[in-house]
Amino acid sequence: MKRIIVFVLSIVMLSSLSAVTVVEDRIGLLSESEKVYVKERLDKASTESGLSLGLLITNGTEGKSNESFADDYYDSFINDDNGVLLFLNYGERVVYLSTTGYGMYAVDDSGEEIVFDAMMPYLQRGEWAEAFSIFALSVSELSKDYTYSDYENTSYDIESGVFLREEEVREKHFDWALLVISFLLPGIPAGFITVSVLKKKLKSEGLVGNAEDYVVPSSFVLENSRDIYLYSTLSKVPRPQNNGGGSSRPRSSGGHVSSSGRVHGGGGRGF
Repeated sequence: MKRIIVFVLSIVMLSSLSAVTVVEDRIGLLSESEKVYVKERLDKASTESGLSLGLLITNGTEGKSNESFADDYYDSFINDDNGVLLFLNYGERVVYLSTTGYGMYAVDDSGEEIVFDAMMPYLQRGEWAEAFSIFALSVSELSKDYTYSDYENTSYDIESGVFLREEEVREKHFDWALLVISFLLPGIPAGFITVSVLKKKLKSEGLVGNAEDYVVPSSFVLENSRDIYLYSTLSKVPRPQNNGGGSSRPRSSGGHVSSSGRVHGGGGRGF
């Protein structure tokens, strides 16, 4: 009996960890045979990449932005830590990619442009099934160049939008610690000596019960006042860009947090 329970639990765990694929066409843009065709392509790409993949087609976003609408759909209906959703807002003639986890790494900012460039001729001609098939194929190919094992050795920094390798994270933390220590250590002895000298020179005075005793009557008169804006400094730091050419290059993906609290990347393009 115990073995049966363990076996059932292992099956449940494996099924919860497996990638999923979703195709939802809310406006009837695809025929039934085209849906089957696209689903097969997504299944194949999902198996090859290990990513959950989805396609959502609507006529609008119910008052939300394309980003929020796509992220919310992904979190509600796919809800996997590693995946990519292709959202087609037919009403606005916009395609949007919502990525998360390994999906953000494999299909980063430059990867999104690769996907959109490949799909665009088919979208413009209204060859929807082929466009979605190209999406699946592009994701599969990107996952071969930027593998999950590479992704596991990185940490995503949402402020810079860059995937840092573990050694880079350690170096970054070490550099900051070393910098702080290098500034503090020389100052500690000097500060101790200065305080000791000043302490010896300190002459204590008795306490006064009322602070008004220190005030000279009519000694302060404010004749005029004005606010002066001194200056401002604007600094621009270019975000590191990925130029392709292998998994050794840094991956960057502009990240944000969805309403459910999951970190997503993504971007869109009109057609």
